[in-house]
Amino acid sequence: MQKLNWQYKTDLEKAGLKVAKLLQSQGFQSFWVGGLVRDHLISQRLKIKSQNIDIATDATPDQVEQALDKAKIRYKSFGKHFGMIMAIVNHSPVEITTFRAEGRYSNRRHPDQVKFIKDYLADAKRRDFTVNAFYFDPISKILYDPTEGIRDLRLELLRFIGDPKKRIDEDALRMLRGVRLATELGFKLEKNSFAAIKTRAKYIQKTATKPTVKRELDKIMASKNKLVGVKLLKQIGLAKFI
Repeated sequence: MQKLNWQYKTDLEKAGLKVAKLLQSQGFQSFWVGGLVRDHLISQRLKIKSQNIDIATDATPDQVEQALDKAKIRYKSFGKHFGMIMAIVNHSPVEITTFRAEGRYSNRRHPDQVKFIKDYLADAKRRDFTVNAFYFDPISKILYDPTEGIRDLRLELLRFIGDPKKRIDEDALRMLRGVRLATELGFKLEKNSFAAIKTRAKYIQKTATKPTVKRELDKIMASKNKLVGVKLLKQIGLAKFI
């Protein structure tokens, strides 16, 4: 763990801070996770500005809704079955997800079932890449790094958490997301992650919908490193299946 000197300046950060304070005031754990934290850690080099904020908590979806109702914060419960509630704070969307463990992915895209849990360390194990598994407490400003994402940020590597083949078998879109993140961040895919994608590239045809594939491709083409991204798509074998 380490302490960050993070000054909350954007409307998005202030919205995320408000929700985190609300949940912690009710006795729940509350962390900022995902891209916002990752991008903050590398922002001095890449000048990245995140467009969304994700919060992970041990509060169940019902408990999240109760807390938001009490604070008169609007929300949408579109992903409640998977533990997701979208709060709207001063027009800024804040996605709140309960810590969870996941069952089988029979369709190679979404878990058949989820189990809500209390341990953020177990929650981290079901995430995709190490650099997306930071847990930052915005009140104490302490950063937790359960999958050694800091190491990979320094090495500029994109690495699947745990067994890369298992991560892909759970959700085939992670292959394309990996190429997109490597392109945007200027990172290399870690060798075992690269090899796993190469052996499973064909899965992208059966498991990811056209809109989700297009969304990732559009982001690759919008990147200043798009030529690198196109080359990587060919090298890794995805280009011929999408």
